[in-house]
Amino acid sequence: AAMHDDYVSVDFYRAAVSLADDGGFDIVMGDTVWVQENGDCVVRPLHRDLLPDEPLYGDDVRKAFFAQEMSCYSWHTIWNKVYRKSLFDQCLPVFTSLDAHVIMTEDIAFSSVLMHRARSLARLKDDGVFYCMHAASSTNAAYADKKRFFKHYGDIVTVFDFVERYLVAENDEASLAHLANARRWYCRMWADARRQCASRGTDKGRADALT
Repeated sequence: AAMHDDYVSVDFYRAAVSLADDGGFDIVMGDTVWVQENGDCVVRPLHRDLLPDEPLYGDDVRKAFFAQEMSCYSWHTIWNKVYRKSLFDQCLPVFTSLDAHVIMTEDIAFSSVLMHRARSLARLKDDGVFYCMHAASSTNAAYADKKRFFKHYGDIVTVFDFVERYLVAENDEASLAHLANARRWYCRMWADARRQCASRGTDKGRADALT
């Protein structure tokens, strides 16, 4: 598990570890609740529709993860899950090849490798992580500050290149096709912010690499 300024439901870790131990799962995924700055809690139904109701085994873990093409944050964020240490140890040599300082979309880098190698996954319903949204978060701050925006945009390029290299090495054409669609989606999602920076006279050369 990995956490920062967010918090979990009171029984999340006990329930998740118990489910992992009882079922022998490599990964157990909890729900995600978005907490607005005013304290309102929001659950995104469309994201929940992309999550598995039943446990996944074997290649189905990898297929389900890449099929959602990074459109569901609950799938690719790393902090709403617990992981079997042996799985993390198996992935560590791949992680160490990412030697850049990455702030934005680092979850995609880690989760893509973990989900690609996991052989079992279960979803823990009604327990999970409360993700606190605020103006100083990486995404919000990136839109407001030109220098930070291009740093984060560069991070996205770095992460997608990293995952692409990994999947090429694994000779996984199906996942590569899904990753290409995810890359295009992230490009569209950040297009407005890129245009805002360009309109302020910033060189957009690094940002073009995502496309």
